[in-house]
Amino acid sequence: MGLVEGRRTSRRQYFRVGTRLSIRHRRLAADEVDACCLELEAAERDPSVVDGPVGAHLARLEAKLDELLALVAEGQNTSVSKTSAQFERRAVEISGAGLRMETPNPPPVGSAIWLEFRLPGSARLLNAVGIVQRRLAAATPGANPEVAVAFRAIRDADRQAIVYFALESERSRLRREHGPRIDG
Repeated sequence: MGLVEGRRTSRRQYFRVGTRLSIRHRRLAADEVDACCLELEAAERDPSVVDGPVGAHLARLEAKLDELLALVAEGQNTSVSKTSAQFERRAVEISGAGLRMETPNPPPVGSAIWLEFRLPGSARLLNAVGIVQRRLAAATPGANPEVAVAFRAIRDADRQAIVYFALESERSRLRREHGPRIDG
């Protein structure tokens, strides 16, 4: 934190908010990180990227195909579990810079992970490559440990959607606590 005229100021670039998201993640191998970042950059430039329910369905299909290809490449004769491609509802704290989430198997600090999630009230699938910044113990007994993840690559439109969601969530919270604002 910085100090300005006797006040503490935050050096955070984005506002953060706590919520529950439909989210899934997987650890990226070292040779996948740059390719995933480039994929997000290409999606930013490519107008043929499909958002909404169709885009979400295509993303799920792509994830299942990626998992099958990985199993074939490893020479495993294993069926793909249906739950591995499913989203889970998780408590998170999210901002335009990254997120903190509960996870039963936290990846090591410094690991790159592929994130796919939907903001509450939206069918749009957001994607990001994140780097695990720190691991945190479970906040309460019986809860999962947490990881703090900084976005390394994310589409501008996805970051803007997160920022908008965070600001609208805070605005709603303030209205609940203080009532509607009356301008005179």
